[in-house]
Amino acid sequence: MVSALARVRRSLGTTQTEVAEALGVGQPAVSNLERRHDPKVSTLAAWATALGGRLRITLDVDGAEFDLPISALGPRAEPKRRSPRRMRVIWQDAERQLRHVGNLTDDGVRYEFAYTGREETAAIEPFEPFPEKEKTYSSKRLWSFFNDRPAATLGVLLGDESRPLPMVELEGDPATAGGKLQLIPAPDLSTTGDTWQFLASGVSHADDDAEAVLHQLEPGDTLQLHKDFNYPHPTSHARRLKAHGTTLGWLPDYAIHDVDRLEEEGRRLRVEVVRVQPPGGNQHLRLLCRLIVDG
Repeated sequence: MVSALARVRRSLGTTQTEVAEALGVGQPAVSNLERRHDPKVSTLAAWATALGGRLRITLDVDGAEFDLPISALGPRAEPKRRSPRRMRVIWQDAERQLRHVGNLTDDGVRYEFAYTGREETAAIEPFEPFPEKEKTYSSKRLWSFFNDRPAATLGVLLGDESRPLPMVELEGDPATAGGKLQLIPAPDLSTTGDTWQFLASGVSHADDDAEAVLHQLEPGDTLQLHKDFNYPHPTSHARRLKAHGTTLGWLPDYAIHDVDRLEEEGRRLRVEVVRVQPPGGNQHLRLLCRLIVDG
């Protein structure tokens, strides 16, 4: 059963790891705190501050309420900045094209959202919470537009719920004109050894024998990244993911420019299987891959 503290934290879109970084402790310490039945008030006060809030204690006597000061119970933990976590905001339009329309960053203190300002952004109407395309929006809490959604997460796929990476899909939502919105970790591929995990696109449109090949794949198996000039695509080409000559899916549209750039720079790239989900579920979550810069 999820504790009351964990429910509050999750509703704010904050992970145990982020709270731990703000408090200067390890993630297991935050997990233990959220499971305790009788935590210290000073510990709760520091936990609340790490979430960007303030703990209040109210005494109720026959309907009369009194706020009790807690400042003397211990030092307040101030949220700490860290290296920003960057997410790409991906919009799937009515033609099922995936467009990189915005960027969401989180440095442990504030969230920022900004549109890309590229052609992809011009193709969409501004999202309701962010009406000005030229503005950078900032908030101490993750906007409900991104947070209050049923979401599959890469963190869950990886078996680590302490560091969820949201991939939110919206359908029939008036705020997004009935399209789909995804949040994906931004690729940071510049030097040898850099990696980026992604979910393969178009698995449901793969070759007829793809199911048999997927069943045989193991984590660490290599997939071929094949340039396809004949596939209908908003860019000049697509990138097939193949194994044993069979197309299993495609590199997501929003990563094609990154791969093209790396190849133009003379980088060697490799795609590995991270996990294959069992058949029968959401095909979009079926094949989790890792792109690796080998040199």
